[in-house]
Amino acid sequence: MRASLSSTARISWDGARTADLIRRQGLDRWPLLGYREPPAAAVALPLGRPLYAPSREVFATHTDWGPRQRDMTLQELRCAARQLARRQGLDVVLVINQQLPPWGEILAIGSRVDAIVRTEEFYLYRLRRSSLASTVGEAACSLEAP
Repeated sequence: MRASLSSTARISWDGARTADLIRRQGLDRWPLLGYREPPAAAVALPLGRPLYAPSREVFATHTDWGPRQRDMTLQELRCAARQLARRQGLDVVLVINQQLPPWGEILAIGSRVDAIVRTEEFYLYRLRRSSLASTVGEAACSLEAP
């Protein structure tokens, strides 16, 4: 029982540590996109800010297990992040629980990867709005004109 309680505390701690990293680096001044949604809630709650849930297209602090919350392909995630940056008119910080491929519009800016459970590891990326036009062909998002 002790290991179970310790593991639960550690998982929650990883979200809080990621939230602290976001605050310390001043990343909370930009819109935050959290994916996958269930692990991202562990960051949103201690951060005290909603993260954009790309499958539901809403800002939220809690997971909604309804039919709109779903896993997305990396291509869908990329296009949703680009669309959010365009809509907000700002760079976007991606709070992701897996490493992303080297997309031209993102910069890796931090990570917390010492979690007991891999799905509770977080990678932070900055999607640069200024890079959207030059990467439109590479991104191949259907809602963007080449």
